[in-house]
Amino acid sequence: MPTPQLGLQHDASQAVIEFSQEFDSVFVAAPSDQWSRQFGLVVPGKFRHTIPIPIDAPGYVERSGDDGMRELYARSLSFEPKEWVDGVTVKASMLEGPDFIGWNKAPTNMAQEALRHPDQLVATMLEANPLLDFYRVERRGGSVASTIHLFDALHPVNVFETSRGVQSNLIAQGSYVDFTEALLTAVVGRFRAWQAANGRPMHLVPSHVLVPAGRLIAAQKFFARDTLLEAVKTVAGTENVGAVLAPNVFQNTIVPVVVDEFTDADYVYFVCASAASKPWALQDGGAPEEIVYDKTSDHYKNTGFVGIKYILTQGVAGCLPHAIMRVDLKSTAR
Repeated sequence: MPTPQLGLQHDASQAVIEFSQEFDSVFVAAPSDQWSRQFGLVVPGKFRHTIPIPIDAPGYVERSGDDGMRELYARSLSFEPKEWVDGVTVKASMLEGPDFIGWNKAPTNMAQEALRHPDQLVATMLEANPLLDFYRVERRGGSVASTIHLFDALHPVNVFETSRGVQSNLIAQGSYVDFTEALLTAVVGRFRAWQAANGRPMHLVPSHVLVPAGRLIAAQKFFARDTLLEAVKTVAGTENVGAVLAPNVFQNTIVPVVVDEFTDADYVYFVCASAASKPWALQDGGAPEEIVYDKTSDHYKNTGFVGIKYILTQGVAGCLPHAIMRVDLKSTAR
């Protein structure tokens, strides 16, 4: 990002330049490994974007006469990024005075917030559970809006052949209240059984689980244990009469990822990082735009303050449900 050319004098001029330089040093040096980028589709650009979505239902049939071919990109996802702004303003005379003590951590904090903003957008989207544009139906004269959410029990196996049935990528409140062998058995089984558009299992395997801060330790402990307590039942299988230690077959199979941006303490999200279908699309306009208000600006002339602000152009939308599952660990007793 270029250094702003300012019309400030002495300390004020240098102070604003230093703010810009410190912001740049943090923003450029930080690794771009946010979980929102790791598990989603990242699309560069600042304008409305339409992403073709493949509906792949491969299957070989006996060749007879005119060969038929499947249309691959029959659906699309459209969304438009928004502008997000943060900035600071200070009285010019304070910057130029002997008592100015520097910016403290303000530039660093602002740069760090800019870096984690994609995580914030995706976390908010996941908790809101939006309707999927993937299910919007285009028709002559308009389109029919989707009625199916990102996390839903009624995802069609094939959007063009409803006779193939539906499948679910959510586990409802009260089914499980913690990380247990029973929960992981259900989650892994659901992932592996998820059907592609051709009706055949995709054999996906969850690789990570996104958890709120309060669930991180429990998740780490479960996936680090080499043994678990297993109930011993009566011959009829109706009553627990004891417990024995059994191997934890899920040890080190799934990596917990803490998401500090989550506001719900009980939702956790299992994802398959290697899946070609991504659960969300993140549009990123790149480095934030920097705007400096110097002594030539109307802001200074009207208020006596100078300032600096940064504008991000980013947007997020739910994409495909195949590689993500939400589990509600709230107890029904609450």
